[in-house]
Amino acid sequence: MPAGSKTGPPLAKAKPISASVITYLRRRKTLRERELLQPERGKREGLLQTTHVTEELTTTTEMMMGRFERDAFDTLFDHAPDKLSVVKKSLITFVNKHLNKLNLEVTELETQFADGVYLVLLMGLLEDYFVPLHNFYLTPESFDQKVHNVSFAFELMQDGGLKKPKARPEDVVNLDLKSTLRVLYNLFTKYKNVE
Repeated sequence: MPAGSKTGPPLAKAKPISASVITYLRRRKTLRERELLQPERGKREGLLQTTHVTEELTTTTEMMMGRFERDAFDTLFDHAPDKLSVVKKSLITFVNKHLNKLNLEVTELETQFADGVYLVLLMGLLEDYFVPLHNFYLTPESFDQKVHNVSFAFELMQDGGLKKPKARPEDVVNLDLKSTLRVLYNLFTKYKNVE
């Protein structure tokens, strides 16, 4: 400090300001000045202007997954719901043909595949192997355990040469009939001639 300066004790102990702090303070000042120079948003000539913006908060599973193409099941549900019972009956017959080997029987597609157990067992029967019981939950209790089972069944399907199912495991667990039918129909098309 120069000999003739009269600074009090607090200023004498102060550290010098670095160049980066000065740059930050200058930027902050110029941003604040820009904000003051800009006209107020939402107001014109002192009056508040309103605009309506439509925002879609919920969406379909297909849109979330990036799929917008419609398949046979969309058409079936939209235009021929009377034929839905025929499709369900055919799929139940196919599933029971194989699950009866384990003394299991399906009567309702909507609910009995939701926990994923029948899907896993069905894949084992169709591919002719035993699925170790420690790989899935035989009596799932939570949503996550059911999703695990359905996801595991999907993995078995892919290992068997099928494409990844269009349905999400969560949709099958949530009792979405269309998703369950899509999964079972994929199995039917590949394994319909398996005894």
